[in-house]
Amino acid sequence: MEDADNPLAPTVLTSQQEAQWISLSDLMTGLMMLFMLIAIAFMLKVQADAAKPKHEAEQYRQVREELYKDLYTEFKDRLTGWNAVLTEIWF
Repeated sequence: MEDADNPLAPTVLTSQQEAQWISLSDLMTGLMMLFMLIAIAFMLKVQADAAKPKHEAEQYRQVREELYKDLYTEFKDRLTGWNAVLTEIWF
C-alpha cells in the first residue's frame, strides 16, 4: 500500500503551507484572547451589578436606623403624654 493512498499517512508540508498554518494559528490565538477579554469584562460588570443591591440595602438600613434615632431623640419626652410608642420596624 502506497503512502499516497493512505489517508492516515503523515504528509510533508511545504514552507508556504507551514506559514499559512502558523498565520492561521496566530489569528485564532488572537481571537481567543479577544473573547477572553470580553468574557472577563462581562464578568466584572456582572459582579459589580450584583454588589449594587447589597450596597443599596445597607444604605436603606442605615437611613432607617438614623431616622428612628432622630425621631426618638426629638419626641422621647412627648411620647408618654401622647400615649404613643415609637417602635423599630425590622424587615
